[in-house]
Amino acid sequence: MKSANSLMRKFIILFYSGLFLFLAHSYSLQAQEGWKQQDERLEHTFYVIGNIGNDLQGEAQKVLKEIVTASKEDETATLLVPGNFLPQYHPQNNIQQEAQKEMLKKYLLNPLKEFNGKIVFTPGVNEWKKGGQEEIDDLESFLQDNQNNTEVWPDDGCPIEDEDITDEIVLVTVDTQWYLEDWDEHPNMNSKCDIKTREQFFAEFKDAIKDAHGKTILVSLSHPIMSNSNENFFSKIGGFSPQDFQNERNSYLRGRLETLASQFDNVIFISGNEANLQYLEDDGIPQIISGNIGKPKKYSIRKEKHFASTKKGYVRLKTFSNNKTIVDFFALDEGSPRLIFSKTIKNDEPNWDEISFKSKEEVGETVKASIYTKEETEKSGLHKSLFGDFYREVYSKEKPHRYYFWIL
Repeated sequence: MKSANSLMRKFIILFYSGLFLFLAHSYSLQAQEGWKQQDERLEHTFYVIGNIGNDLQGEAQKVLKEIVTASKEDETATLLVPGNFLPQYHPQNNIQQEAQKEMLKKYLLNPLKEFNGKIVFTPGVNEWKKGGQEEIDDLESFLQDNQNNTEVWPDDGCPIEDEDITDEIVLVTVDTQWYLEDWDEHPNMNSKCDIKTREQFFAEFKDAIKDAHGKTILVSLSHPIMSNSNENFFSKIGGFSPQDFQNERNSYLRGRLETLASQFDNVIFISGNEANLQYLEDDGIPQIISGNIGKPKKYSIRKEKHFASTKKGYVRLKTFSNNKTIVDFFALDEGSPRLIFSKTIKNDEPNWDEISFKSKEEVGETVKASIYTKEETEKSGLHKSLFGDFYREVYSKEKPHRYYFWIL
């Protein structure tokens, strides 16, 4: 008798454990089905081109013109210029400074006046040539005073800024040159910034992408975290400059950013420092490079799914509500923009904000369920004579069970 009671208790525990798992799985499938049925809607369009300052009066003009024309087909768009939108030379006196301002009005601001949306400039090495953060702050004021659809992010020469573009899209801008700079050359470094150390910057970067979890996160920065560009001998052995890809400081920055991003989903890096077009992916993290203005930089494709080109062009990203992003690379070598590569980035994790769970009224108070179907418990007479019934009828009998709802 004692053995029978013990067996019954074990059966009851197994029954309700199995039933709970069945109901949880059933409800999860309903939720996933609701997610799959959600309409896929376009959230926002981004265009990317860096290095325009390397030939602002020449090649950049054609690229900017085509981007402005393309943007008019969009409901609204954002142009990302991740680094080097100023020429490489730096004015030496007031006369040269005024001449440069007039040049920027004519060749940078005027061509972008009709862009259908906002233009986001992110500083690179050209913008840090002289004066550091103070000059970047002055540059920001100049651009915004002369054209109201421009932003310099991050503000004030600080290292990071994050902005909600839509409810589903977050743009994180990172000034990588801030990190690579020799701070000893800037006595007032970070005086206007909340972030005072490089470690604080990494903590802020992690918080920014953590807070945006579940959304599509675009990280716009001048220097890429990965690249297939060819490097010269000195760069390969560590380089003499922080601009060298294998330089110790540069390498550490890239490694930390990639490691932090790998802890989250839907993070896409966008850069413009390399003079070519590239798409790379490492451990599920995409890297987009669009900076082929001026002398092109050769490359060596190291993975089958990677892409690279030295053709003049730009990149367009179309971001959707279900964490899907379509990345298109366009070349301008034959007149009108020509699509030369396209990649769809899609994370399989559902956006929980978009899952349509059934209400309590739709589900009802109870559901009938059994641990096994009748077919699964049907056995031959010989089998039953040898092993007995072992509650087969109970296991396959459907009984009403109450749903429990949790408010999270």
